[in-house]
Amino acid sequence: MKPLFLIDRLADSLHAWHERHLVRDSLAGMSDRELADIGLTRDDIDAVADGRFGKDAERLH
Repeated sequence: MKPLFLIDRLADSLHAWHERHLVRDSLAGMSDRELADIGLTRDDIDAVADGRFGKDAERLH
């Protein structure tokens, strides 16, 4: 593998981690009422940040 490819992959991974971190922090900073207004609960935060929210429901259809 070329070194630049590895650096690009690392940069992409770090960017994705940072985006998940920002989403998780933003949602965690919301009140339970605000989360409910957008159809979420505190238990949903990790799934939303990781891009897994609603994936199981999509497989059923």
